[in-house]
Amino acid sequence: AQYLQEQGIEIVRGIGKPGLEAAVPALVQMLDDSSDLVRSNAAVPLEYVGKPSALEGLTTRLTKEQGEIVRNNFCRALGRGGATAAGLGQRN
Repeated sequence: AQYLQEQGIEIVRGIGKPGLEAAVPALVQMLDDSSDLVRSNAAVPLEYVGKPSALEGLTTRLTKEQGEIVRNNFCRALGRGGATAAGLGQRN
């Protein structure tokens, strides 16, 4: 099971290409996975996609996230993806 999870994470990391908005729905869904590792790694490709729909998924899930490392990865992805503090405030 761990091997499959590791392989899945490698695939997820490879999905994030600038402008690849077709991957966003699946990646956003992964932000609700029970595994911290999966949620954390789903944030990375959303960062690179850089579309508003990707950032919206991250901000929505950020308010629910309890894991410190996962929250940090979400925040990093939001920052690199171009989210602003004002934009985050409007979604809360």
